[in-house]
Amino acid sequence: MQLLTRRPTSSQSEKEKDEDFEVDWVLLYDFQDIEVHHATDEYHTLIRDIEAFGLEAEVRHGYGTTLIMLIRVPRNKLGNEVYRSRVKDWLFGIVHVRPLGDSSTVIDAATPSEEIRSVFHLVTWTKEQGGAGITANFGQWQHITASFAPHAWTANKKLLKKLSAKMILEINDLDQIKALFGEKV
Repeated sequence: MQLLTRRPTSSQSEKEKDEDFEVDWVLLYDFQDIEVHHATDEYHTLIRDIEAFGLEAEVRHGYGTTLIMLIRVPRNKLGNEVYRSRVKDWLFGIVHVRPLGDSSTVIDAATPSEEIRSVFHLVTWTKEQGGAGITANFGQWQHITASFAPHAWTANKKLLKKLSAKMILEINDLDQIKALFGEKV
């Protein structure tokens, strides 16, 4: 398991980099109700699955009997998943313009929510679907109690400050909310 290091190419400011530790996904592993040797075996299997899929992981002590697993997706893998997601949207008729490129194309996410959705797919989808197959409280991962993207504190604060000064929201404001939090908001 390698330690997470700084990304060479990131559009975030230095303050934002320090706030989110450049982590794309967080898993909370609780080994309270399991024997030590079983917990150790599960832990090694989890790390092996994460790294075999091409993701980077760092583990830190959590509260009590928990471990916090910080996962980062290499930019080329994430960019390829963003492209694949856009192709799926086109195939299912969600968008009408076919994305340019082939199966090895790497593109940047247009919004933070598109990036989070792609990371979610990479971590939680089954191996047959093209993911790592790590879903909290499901299958062999019963002891992973939480799986989530870290909050973008700076972006949230900036958006909240802007919106709290308005009485009526405009379409552009709703688009910013959608870009930060996703389509289901």
